[in-house]
Amino acid sequence: MHKHITALIVLPIAVLGLVACGDDQSPDVEPFPPPSGSPPTTTTQLPPRATEVVVGQPNTLTLSNGVELVFTVDSFLPLSGAECTGAAYDGPLDKQFLRVDLTVRTGETVPEDYTSIFDPFLWKVRGDDGVVIDEAGMDEDASYCLSVEEDGADLDSWETNSIYRASFVVPQQGTSGTVILEPADYVSTDRFELKY
Repeated sequence: MHKHITALIVLPIAVLGLVACGDDQSPDVEPFPPPSGSPPTTTTQLPPRATEVVVGQPNTLTLSNGVELVFTVDSFLPLSGAECTGAAYDGPLDKQFLRVDLTVRTGETVPEDYTSIFDPFLWKVRGDDGVVIDEAGMDEDASYCLSVEEDGADLDSWETNSIYRASFVVPQQGTSGTVILEPADYVSTDRFELKY
């Protein structure tokens, strides 16, 4: 008789122990690894939407930390090497460039100093012939085309509620195409395109 009572007591305790072990697993934990044939789940980000820039109309560039800068392309003109005013320019006189004159306005909050936003290496030119010039503003002839006075503000240090004017030159690729501003993703996911 004692054997049956002991068995009846031990059996429910063992069942309770198994149920308790099963309850310890959180619902977020899979008890088994996923099947080996199933593909890993990945999220893909769509490329940033490009905003077309219209000369004379303000554009808002939003930085990754939420700071906004308003910039306007005041003028966008073709320029030949013969029209370059920089004392150091010694490139071909017939080389074709595009001059961009910018006004940038800050608000109550500003980017950290030396955040690359409008720097020459961020601009590229894509001709309608498919040829792309990366870091177009760094092209040696283009970077020497304008005089220091015409270059204007360096756009690397910022004050609140201020206005900055700057100009830069990029080489023109083909008779028509697009000048593109695309900061690094960690600075901003905005992208701007200016047709010529």
